[in-house]
Amino acid sequence: MLTKVIAGIGYVILAINLLLYYKSYSTNKNKAVKLLTYYLAITLLIQLSTKILHYYKAPNLFLSHIYFLSQFICLSFFYKLLLFDRVKQAYVKHITIIILAFVIISFIIDGSLIFKFNLFEIIITSLPLIIYSILLLYKLISIKSNSFIYINIGVLFYLLSSTLIFLSGNLINNLPGIFNTITWLANVTLYLLFQLFIFYEWYKNLHVKKEF
Repeated sequence: MLTKVIAGIGYVILAINLLLYYKSYSTNKNKAVKLLTYYLAITLLIQLSTKILHYYKAPNLFLSHIYFLSQFICLSFFYKLLLFDRVKQAYVKHITIIILAFVIISFIIDGSLIFKFNLFEIIITSLPLIIYSILLLYKLISIKSNSFIYINIGVLFYLLSSTLIFLSGNLINNLPGIFNTITWLANVTLYLLFQLFIFYEWYKNLHVKKEF
């Protein structure tokens, strides 16, 4: 019950964040905000689709792959805009293409991965984002800038923590019920905190028109 309540609050804040970031992008046309708006919109759509399929007792685990891949693509280009010069931006683009190719090939080799947590996919799409977020945090601290620092901290905190949880995804079903409950409670709580970081970023840096 507590897990559902926290998850529900997280979804509500996600929807609010989407509206706020869309409004901010409409005002200042910032490309980074545009990518974050896309990310929030895709995430909300996946969450709603997951709930609908669950309600009708239809398989929905395949949506996790769309979530991880869309998160990887949107946030990779987000960090590319904020962190790198043109040469390094090309590297990020190539890394993104290579990782997407690896993930697609893994599904071709083993089609059953579509219906379970793909540990390879989780690691290979999360690790670059964690590295990018650490590099951006160092850059922002070095130049004493607050631009996108809160959402960056949220990404770093959420990905580091949730990756460990998702890596145990295939093991969870074999654990006693109490461990299953605690694990998913931790996951939805982390996601709620992540959405709060995103909201705080908007409140501190985006709700008044600024130039970045």
